[in-house]
Amino acid sequence: MGLVHSVRQRHLMHRLVAIVLVAGGFVIFKTASASASSPSISVQPSVGLTGGKKVTVSGSGLAASAKGYVLECNEAPGEPTIHIGPPFDESLPIGCSAPSLRRITATTPNGTLSTIMIVHEGRKLGPPCGVFPVIAGCGRADSAGKRPHEDAQNYPCPPSPIQQVMGVRCALVFIDTGQDQVSAPISFLGAADPPPVTVPPTTPVTVPPTTPVTVPHTPPGTTPHTTPGGSTGGAPGSTGTSTGGASGGAGASGGAGGSGTVGGAVPPSTAAGTVSAGSGSLAFTGLGLPEKILALVGALLVLFGFALYFFDLKKVMVWFLGR
Repeated sequence: MGLVHSVRQRHLMHRLVAIVLVAGGFVIFKTASASASSPSISVQPSVGLTGGKKVTVSGSGLAASAKGYVLECNEAPGEPTIHIGPPFDESLPIGCSAPSLRRITATTPNGTLSTIMIVHEGRKLGPPCGVFPVIAGCGRADSAGKRPHEDAQNYPCPPSPIQQVMGVRCALVFIDTGQDQVSAPISFLGAADPPPVTVPPTTPVTVPPTTPVTVPHTPPGTTPHTTPGGSTGGAPGSTGTSTGGASGGAGASGGAGGSGTVGGAVPPSTAAGTVSAGSGSLAFTGLGLPEKILALVGALLVLFGFALYFFDLKKVMVWFLGR
């Protein structure tokens, strides 16, 4: 009886260990897949830049061994776009620098990136047009119906003072053949952080009470009393309210006008925000080497857990070794 109980306990322990291994393997495999689907880049240095400055762009979690290029872009919301021709065939914001075949780079088999980029400064950053019709040519108008070279001057780097107040920033954007499109912000020397927009409190104007005018009863056959400005004393004008100005309603038959309330509706404050690149959802671009190793460990744990759950490994080993 004691031997049977001991065997049952051993089998139960094996199954518990198997369940733990299977669960741990699934967690490790899921973590590896999630980490591989989050591409990102960074820029060093990224602040206090000037035109012609060389910066290092580093990335991870990108598509493995994919060709790509880095652009400098003004990231204003609602910015017009323009389609550039072969070999790029992309619709890019009008405030981006032009891609160059000499600047084509590639990610490593692990999905990492390291390249050098020269930043530009001024209103001649865009448009991202090449030499028409040889390479990366543009049409005669952007998505807003304007000439590309004229419209691009509205989206410089650093952003214009008004754009900085709105929270617009410039960024370096990496685009590759694996459908990755990721960005990292940059700032220029002298371009301070946009100050918060505040609206000063308004003081309400109090309308003084008006004294009603009583018109005396006139018996039939008598001459009514005439007041200056009308035949009979008019009732005071009503109190008027105007948006952005003072107005008062005129009294009936020449009475005095009423007082208005000064002040209009105050526009809501627009807080400075951060504009991110509209790249949409990113496609899954595969696992890098660290993620592959992690996924392999997870898969092995799952298989070992199932084997431990359904088979007596001691008997399998005895049979395998021929003992």
